Amino acid sequence: MAYSTIYTPDGLVVESELTSATIKVFSPLRDRRLFSCQIAHSGCRVARISNASGQYSFKIRLGIQKYLKSNNFKRFTFERGNPEEGLRPLEGKV
Repeated sequence: MAYSTIYTPDGLVVESELTSATIKVFSPLRDRRLFSCQIAHSGCRVARISNASGQYSFKIRLGIQKYLKSNNFKRFTFERGNPEEGLRPLEGKV
């Protein structure tokens, strides 16, 4: 599988499959995976982020935001869990 790689100013490495299905965020030396999630097109340049695992921090958010900008997304929806349990999705602009 071919991969696309983006480096953030903080040194994080954002790696994704060329199909844009899975994103993995690694530490600067790629010795540890910090976060992974699934990205799907939700129409009108909206990214749907789901199936996330790892700790979602500010630095990781900036890395994912840089990835979304490079793929011409304008907005995102981050699904955090089951809406029936009161977990609403986060929505925002890229």
